[in-house]
Amino acid sequence: MLFHRGGAVFLRKKDEFIEKYYKYLQEEFDENKNIVLPKLDFIITTRCTLRCKNCSSMIPKYKEHIDLTFDDFKKDLDVILDNVLKLNLINISGGEPLLHKEIDKIIDYASQKEKTDMIKIITNGTILPNEKLLETVKKYNDKVFFFISNYGVNPDVKPKLRTEEFIKLLQENKIKYQMIKDFTWVEEKEMQKNNLQHCDAFYKSMYENCILSACLGVFNHRLHTCPKASHGEQLGIFVDKDAIDLRKDKNIKEKLIEFYSKDFYEPCRHCIRSSKEVIPAEQLI
Repeated sequence: MLFHRGGAVFLRKKDEFIEKYYKYLQEEFDENKNIVLPKLDFIITTRCTLRCKNCSSMIPKYKEHIDLTFDDFKKDLDVILDNVLKLNLINISGGEPLLHKEIDKIIDYASQKEKTDMIKIITNGTILPNEKLLETVKKYNDKVFFFISNYGVNPDVKPKLRTEEFIKLLQENKIKYQMIKDFTWVEEKEMQKNNLQHCDAFYKSMYENCILSACLGVFNHRLHTCPKASHGEQLGIFVDKDAIDLRKDKNIKEKLIEFYSKDFYEPCRHCIRSSKEVIPAEQLI
């Protein structure tokens, strides 16, 4: 948030800042029933230029790919924004979102919304943004930035990447970007079709310690606890009974309040987390 406003956080005060921020979120929720969404992942395509063995979105498992239409994006985003006080960060993801033919229109529409603070386009760096997308991002340079996944640490994938060319293009256009140098991946276990049969305390602890717990996922008009849950339901692994249907459900704000009152969610019962580090972006044959 401070980066968006042109400031920064003194590193020694980072934990203090985060604590105050979460206190603010909790107070808005408890006292005013206002919902501030820290982060929301919009999955706009399941197509990708890579086939990663440990893809957290399970993209290689898709036999038929899905592109979210621009009109559907508008409808879903409008429903969400009509029922929240603020949406701090929208992740535009996939698959590889730069494969979506209407990504410039999606970015343009989301950027115009006053309730959105920042928009992050997550890309693997294998293809370059076209002129329309570059012009759109430049137009909203105070809000929009690229996140380039650093897969160059994997020598087998490096020939497919255009990272240096990508960064040079962004720098020439004075467009913000992020790339984490020390990029690590962990093993992705398959989501299970059947309930894993652990006690509720186990799932509560797992959710509280999950890196995806602060990022909701939206896919095919349904809002899930995380992007992985979105893909798990779309692939038919399970039915997410805790998901909110943005088209069919009534009283979305009440549904969100009920949603955030839970200690964990149905997809947690089907998810196996691993801490084993693996080669980033290892490709399937």
